[in-house]
Amino acid sequence: MKTITLEASLQNNRKIEICIKDPSKPANRYEPVLVEMNAIDYQCKELIQILNHKSKDRNSAEESKKKVQRAGKILCDALFSENIKQTLRNTDAEYLIIDIDDGLVQIPWELIYLDQNFLCERFIPGRTVKVKNQVKDNHRNHKTPLNMWVIANPQKNLTGAAQEAEKIEEIIDFHNYSVEPTIKLERHAVKKSDIIKKSLKEYDIIHFAGHADYNEKNPSESCWKLFDDNFTAKDIGDIDDDTYMPLLIFSNACQSARSESWRNDETNKTSFFDMAHSFISSGVRHYIGTFWNIPDMKGKDFAHYFYQSLLDGKTIGKSIKLARTKMNQSTQSDISWASYLLYGDPTTTYFRGNNNDKEPPNVPPEISPSPIGPRLNKPKHFWGGFLLILICLFGIFYYNNTDNNPIDKDLLAMYLEAEDKEQKDIERLIKQINDNVSNNKSNNNEGFHQANPINNNNLDHTTDNWTSRQTTLSIMTGDSFKSFVYNDGIDEFVASAMESAIQKYPGITLIDRREIHDLLKELNISSGPLVKSKKRIEPDFFPANYLLNLSVRLKNDQLIVSSRLRNTQNSQFDVSFDTLLDHQKNIFDQKDKFEELVLKLMKKFPVRGKISQISDKGIHLNIGYAEGVRKNQRYEIIEVNSILSVVSTENHTSIGIINDDKTQLQTGLKVILLNEHRKDI
Repeated sequence: MKTITLEASLQNNRKIEICIKDPSKPANRYEPVLVEMNAIDYQCKELIQILNHKSKDRNSAEESKKKVQRAGKILCDALFSENIKQTLRNTDAEYLIIDIDDGLVQIPWELIYLDQNFLCERFIPGRTVKVKNQVKDNHRNHKTPLNMWVIANPQKNLTGAAQEAEKIEEIIDFHNYSVEPTIKLERHAVKKSDIIKKSLKEYDIIHFAGHADYNEKNPSESCWKLFDDNFTAKDIGDIDDDTYMPLLIFSNACQSARSESWRNDETNKTSFFDMAHSFISSGVRHYIGTFWNIPDMKGKDFAHYFYQSLLDGKTIGKSIKLARTKMNQSTQSDISWASYLLYGDPTTTYFRGNNNDKEPPNVPPEISPSPIGPRLNKPKHFWGGFLLILICLFGIFYYNNTDNNPIDKDLLAMYLEAEDKEQKDIERLIKQINDNVSNNKSNNNEGFHQANPINNNNLDHTTDNWTSRQTTLSIMTGDSFKSFVYNDGIDEFVASAMESAIQKYPGITLIDRREIHDLLKELNISSGPLVKSKKRIEPDFFPANYLLNLSVRLKNDQLIVSSRLRNTQNSQFDVSFDTLLDHQKNIFDQKDKFEELVLKLMKKFPVRGKISQISDKGIHLNIGYAEGVRKNQRYEIIEVNSILSVVSTENHTSIGIINDDKTQLQTGLKVILLNEHRKDI
């Protein structure tokens, strides 16, 4: 079984070095690729959110598959040089080890799309990760019969998960009887995480089929959801070191292998990043999980095909690929099979089959829609909306642009009709939410409460003409459907790059309105009669003080970008900005073109305030984090020509220190952010 290794390492968050290592060659070349990791991370998150949204929509599977293919091509073009692509095309290797830095695990390498195939279709992949934290050894003996524990449907609400456990038991019983006794199987209910922590190391293989939750804000709280409890990523790290961890964990649950970077930064000092990281760091040799949400019955079918092949003597990697293939053949428009990924060596064999050269018998499982739905808890907000899908489409079409294609009038008419319907739906939802709020208030509903009240624009301490107010801005791109037809939807991709540049200036808070349709749907439910009175939410949107109207026109190989800043209170245009972008280059690589706009915004909205108090702690300012103050910033105290360095911030106040004599200072003196911070833009 010939194997090659795709090795990728991240250098200074700006450059990825990639090498295809072929053991048959004495030397292999590293290919440096300059990337914008923020842009790569953004595309990866957009892709996962699109797929999560589509997992609930059974009528658009074919459309979803095409979008994944196009997004995979974007990643291919962004990460692989032509030499790397050619090497992957020409190799006759069957297995692909994806050996990556801990700062690159969030990239769905298996879904990179090259020459009409995902990498997970062309090869049999398995991930290995270079991590800085300690990884525990696992010297558990790999001797049959292996002990296996199936934890299925612990919350008693997934029909497919319950059937999955029964099917696994049937496959194992048949194998133990007809070939040789290879697995001792146990199934029992689990209500508390303590049971798993106590019993986990007694088994060689753990199969979990149920609900999982990926916590993006606090990945260490990502978990398997039990009947009365959660088994979290942090719990895995707390398990005693007296014995070795299982050899194989198959976490057949939604987003059970989704990850952010495993690399710590100043804001993240955790030792546990997610379920995959915790299991691998604790010594598990193989971990199988999913990128995104999977339908209940699809998860059952995949597990059936996988264990059929694994018990027949196939390698763990080939067993996953055969399961993918069979799933793809049974429902070609569905993309659930691509959600699975493997951490560990894909060439490992767990069992001695009856005949390793033969494919396992193809006994189709029951393919039927699940009455329960995907294996996930309903999120508080359905953030993956139709407009979010368009963002990915815009980037895709940017890389696959054909300049002279005539506009399909029928397609345009369809888009405009859909846009009109969406706009009317938004108007209807806003009216319904307003009615809900009015009705609840008129009924004196004491349980009615605000959701995240963050509108604090009327600040007592910012009543003078010098002190900065909190500036909120939303980028508007106009008619998305017309944009998509006329210029391949590049508006939204330019807007994303522009947002990335503006975000580096703390004096402006960006407001994203592009997911408004799905947010309104959820708020309509949250404030309506279907929700218990004490749990109803009163919407409190953060208003944008300014709108940045963006238009993009495609002419030959240039993008003409025009933007106008409009005050939402008086509709006056305050700042204008025009520039040219090269249509043939990655837009995110041209973010320096937006520096002029950012400098104009800095001049328009300077971060400045006054000294409000002088104490033993330092010099107190009447502006804080909301107005753009950040720790370690330096401010000029204008009247006395001194420099103040910020040491701490609150929402609307901050404290700084100076090296000069404080006796010359007094309350009311003006401060302004030094222009030296422009170098960070």
